[in-house]
Amino acid sequence: MDHSIVTPWGGRTARYAESTGELHRAHDPFALMPIVFTHAIQYEAWVSARFDPRTLSISHKRTVISARVGERDCKATATFVLTRRNKSVHYVLVVKHEPPSAPLAALNRMATETGASVIVRRRDEVRADLDLFWRLEKLRQCAAMHLRMGAELDRPIMEELALGGKGVTDLCSALGGMDSQLLRARLANLHCAGRLVLDFSNSDLFATLAPGGGQ
Repeated sequence: MDHSIVTPWGGRTARYAESTGELHRAHDPFALMPIVFTHAIQYEAWVSARFDPRTLSISHKRTVISARVGERDCKATATFVLTRRNKSVHYVLVVKHEPPSAPLAALNRMATETGASVIVRRRDEVRADLDLFWRLEKLRQCAAMHLRMGAELDRPIMEELALGGKGVTDLCSALGGMDSQLLRARLANLHCAGRLVLDFSNSDLFATLAPGGGQ
């Protein structure tokens, strides 16, 4: 895919230029929350974490963590905070190159006090697979465009997947020619709810039930 003709997150170049001010960049259709970040790489890292099948919940902007350390009330700022399905909490710091020592040290202190862990994501790592990012971003957009639509289709989707994993093309056929974009939106919702797992390695989004039968 030629990404040179695509502005960050779609839309007009000026709207999405790197900025020092916080902007409402996008919308999380799964938590019904606006997503607010300063730089494109922060949003790109957020999208990757949002679609990680291990993610249970995630914050939507720079997040301040507070904890009592000894006799002091201390604070540190993470790019975002995510909680995984195993209940582990992670403070994510997204940086262009190496993380500044003071903010990283502050986050590590908070993590020690709260039982969380710190994840540092650098720009070269975040942008290592742009095709994957755009696949995920288009799926987020699809879910946002079909917000609150098609929930009644979840049961037949899950029943079909109980017979075996399928990609979007085969699922559309098996479900009587369901609109492919609506199907993608429902698959995204079910994936982020932990009921099924999507394979993002190709555009057909192969879907299988999550461990435990998608309950």
